[in-house]
Amino acid sequence: MIVNSFSEIIVETAEAVTTITLNKPETLNALGRVNCSELLQALRTADDDDDVRCVVLTGRGRGFCVGADLKEMMAGRHERQDPAARPQIPRALAMSPLGDWNRILKVIRDFHKPIIAAINGLCVGGGLMLACAADIRIAADTAEFCAIFAQRGLAFEAGTSYYLPRLVGLENAFRMVYTADRYPAAEAARIGLVGEVVPADELQDHTAAFAARVARLPTLQLAMARMELLKGLTFDDPSVSMMIETFALGVAQRTHDYEEGHTSFIERRQPRFIGR
Repeated sequence: MIVNSFSEIIVETAEAVTTITLNKPETLNALGRVNCSELLQALRTADDDDDVRCVVLTGRGRGFCVGADLKEMMAGRHERQDPAARPQIPRALAMSPLGDWNRILKVIRDFHKPIIAAINGLCVGGGLMLACAADIRIAADTAEFCAIFAQRGLAFEAGTSYYLPRLVGLENAFRMVYTADRYPAAEAARIGLVGEVVPADELQDHTAAFAARVARLPTLQLAMARMELLKGLTFDDPSVSMMIETFALGVAQRTHDYEEGHTSFIERRQPRFIGR
């Protein structure tokens, strides 16, 4: 196992799966300038590493992620209001973390490998944003979800308004925003926000086994399928999807894994994909 050193996230890579764990349990993994920057760096590194074939996002402690670190944001705002303090404010602090959040969501949107969210606890605001952007969401039975944006005087950010209604339907999205109610994992599964709920003490092992299964599949072909499905959400004309599928198939046919898929079928054995 390879473990990378960060201050507010943990990055572990084993058997072609990189697990990125938000590691600010004392704040329920609230997103601030440091862990946003580290998360962005970790995602880019995993996407560029040919030996990584699947990524898991999770949190440490009672929270998956509760969105923005409001204390940090308010501290930065008060400092900016004091003219005497302005010269001492680092540029990274003076800027809203929304900039990094948008970059994070763009990296996830354009990712070339499957991304799985293992939702271990409270998933609120920007944490809901991260969960919605993942390809697969597996929740602990103790997890809770909340679209708290309006109650904090905020609007949607970083693509949540794109993903949420597509997952739960328009009326459920309205209900989540208008009420800011907490949705337990079972209710989140009922409305389609998560695909699976497992006992909390089984979440990490269950997700690791699922990710390892995905990592054994042909990575480039999964990247093509991921791109086709996400782009397909934006098209009204199926002929556009067909054009993209023709392109993706042409790319897939030039890989080792394409040949291996056909050869293993003829030889009646399990395929041994290498991700290239």
